[in-house]
Amino acid sequence: MTFNVPPTGGVDPTGNPAPAARGVRGLAEDNGFSKALAEASHVDISVPATPPAELAGAMERASARYDELRAEGRELHFAAGDDGRHTIQVRDLDGNVLRTLSPSEALDVIGGARLEETR
Repeated sequence: MTFNVPPTGGVDPTGNPAPAARGVRGLAEDNGFSKALAEASHVDISVPATPPAELAGAMERASARYDELRAEGRELHFAAGDDGRHTIQVRDLDGNVLRTLSPSEALDVIGGARLEETR
């Protein structure tokens, strides 16, 4: 099987590659696009190696709370519906739904309240 793909500049009537035309590259250079593209490609998008201290503390507290709930045989499951509503379920470790929490109850549980206290 063979593929007959013409050069990007096309071919002239004799079948030889056409002379390079002022295509997109020439147009881009004329309208300042290349300069804008070059400047945009040098944006510093650095990600710090560690999160800020306040975020690291919050992550540690959330991780500890996750471990506490798992030790109780529970987990929280969060889902967002197509209608924009959020559902927060308390599940056992087999995935069985034990109850559904309101967003404020879920915040209380995440903050450390025992599940029995949120009713």
